[in-house]
Amino acid sequence: MGIIVKGEITITKGFQIWKDIVYAQDVKLKEHGIKFLFAGKKKIQPNFT
Repeated sequence: MGIIVKGEITITKGFQIWKDIVYAQDVKLKEHGIKFLFAGKKKIQPNFT
């Protein structure tokens, strides 16, 4: 069985930094049965790298 969770957070140091931090925890997430399927940003955030 799978559950898809959609959430919104405020990122203050840039999307790539956040993404690197999340994926650095991949082993720990897998231990709990968690896997990120997609991470993205809104198109209206042009300076958000």
